[in-house]
Amino acid sequence: MRMLELEPGLATVLSSALSGALDGIPVRDAQEAQLANQFAQEAALESLYCLSSLPLSPPASATVLSARITLAREPAMLPRLFTLLQQPSFAHITRRAAQVLLNLAGAPGNRDAFRQYEWALAHLALHPQQPPLSVVAPIIADVLTELAS
Repeated sequence: MRMLELEPGLATVLSSALSGALDGIPVRDAQEAQLANQFAQEAALESLYCLSSLPLSPPASATVLSARITLAREPAMLPRLFTLLQQPSFAHITRRAAQVLLNLAGAPGNRDAFRQYEWALAHLALHPQQPPLSVVAPIIADVLTELAS
């Protein structure tokens, strides 16, 4: 958890990797570039899940809370996580993005960061249209519950 304190740019790097459009990766063709970007996106998502899923219990609670707030306040983080929910994707990507959002919403200082996305969350929870999204609708409802408490 101290990684985010020691390397504040890590949140930016992880949010950039979520876009699935990394430049500068040496590849031979377009298919290899697409796979490399997909692997980078999944690795970033798993890293975010690990960083955000630690329990808020002593003695590390202040560090965990600080990490969740830092991640949610990264300007591109929440929009890119929401994009992963809304675009056609693999079910495990959609589920993991929803779980990261739930973990970030659990930090008391993140309500303001989520405020502009509450309507989109409510819409996704009430109108899941794609099969991966219908699976995560309960997680999205939990995000809304966290934000309301």
